[in-house]
Amino acid sequence: MSMNDGTSSTSASVSNSSGNNTADNYSDDYDVYDYHYEYTWSFEEEKNNILSRLEHDYDSQRRPYMTSGVSDNVTVGITIDTFSDISITNMDFTVGIYLLQSWREPRLASADRHSQPIFLTFGEIFSKAWMPDLYFLKEKKAKRHSITYPNVMLQINPDGRMVYSQRLSLTIGCQYNFLRFPMDTQFCKIQMSSYAYTVESLQLLWDEKEPIRFSKSDLNFPEFELVDIETDSGLILDKRGNYSVLTVNVLFSRDLRPYLLNVYIPSIVVVFLAFMSMWIDPRAVPARVTIGVITVLTTMTQSVNTQQGLPKVSYVKAVDVWLATCLVFVVGAMFEYALVNVMIQRLDDRKDRGEIVDVKPALNSISPLSSDAKYLASTPKQIYWNPAKVDSIGRALFFLCFALFNIIYWTVYLSLSMEDRKPQK
Repeated sequence: MSMNDGTSSTSASVSNSSGNNTADNYSDDYDVYDYHYEYTWSFEEEKNNILSRLEHDYDSQRRPYMTSGVSDNVTVGITIDTFSDISITNMDFTVGIYLLQSWREPRLASADRHSQPIFLTFGEIFSKAWMPDLYFLKEKKAKRHSITYPNVMLQINPDGRMVYSQRLSLTIGCQYNFLRFPMDTQFCKIQMSSYAYTVESLQLLWDEKEPIRFSKSDLNFPEFELVDIETDSGLILDKRGNYSVLTVNVLFSRDLRPYLLNVYIPSIVVVFLAFMSMWIDPRAVPARVTIGVITVLTTMTQSVNTQQGLPKVSYVKAVDVWLATCLVFVVGAMFEYALVNVMIQRLDDRKDRGEIVDVKPALNSISPLSSDAKYLASTPKQIYWNPAKVDSIGRALFFLCFALFNIIYWTVYLSLSMEDRKPQK
């Protein structure tokens, strides 16, 4: 009997426990549902209230603090997404950014400061709110992205702080300097300012925590290397007044390696080919003339091809100095052979007239004039300058001059290039 009572009691206890858990769970679920319902209702009510104020009781032509007579402070932050194109011929570059603007709007502040922020998208009437008239200086083309939906968002916080975010692609002009091309470092600016409001009405400020964001490893260019990105602020002086301006300074340098492979090394080979012609027998006229003409035409073709991808400028570039000097050397090699050929013709004329001359032993072991020497006899009139000696001196002089030019050229321009890489304002 006692066992039955015990069993019965235990079963009742388990049954009561299960019943209590079920009731508690139901009560918790009801509380969560009730809280979510109240939160959703409060959020929608607040949003409808703000939309109603924007629609009826709000003047978007008046800035927030116009009645108080103080300037509105607009905080700006930028995230650089891509540098998609750096155009040398058009003198501009294309950049993709996320632009974030923040300001205070007391007319849209909520009485309940503990409520949640309101987010308005492009399809709603957020365009009826006052917004800073920000524009980009030297902007050639701009686009606001709209795939798959317009990439804009307006956040209205309970304390009246407005946050306006949008994704843009900008093509901005930059005055490139090709004085040290292709060892140049370019300094470009992304500048933002208010179009209508002077500094007395609107002040642009950088975000104090993180004014600009970018990942240096993600910003890769086919021909350039990103050196540094810095921010600056100041004023633009205009006839209408002074305007607040924010500046992003972008410093990037050109990669020299493609030009070493496509311009400098080939031109060095051409110059050495012109030097090699001085080892050929001066009487092999077709061979030496052909090499001279080919080297001159090749150097001129390199110069034309290099200039095709660059805008026409009035100053001399570093690559112009290099190619012009190479052209001087290959043309000088042709003039050297012209001198040697004239000397040979004069020797032949004297031999034909029966004049007796004395030719000193040739310094050129490869092409000595021993075939001519057997026709010549000793005489008081001696010839100290003969074709072989001129070729020998020309080989040494041309090589030393070209080596000296390389030392000066690379020392000067590389040092200037390293100096240009330093950040500048």
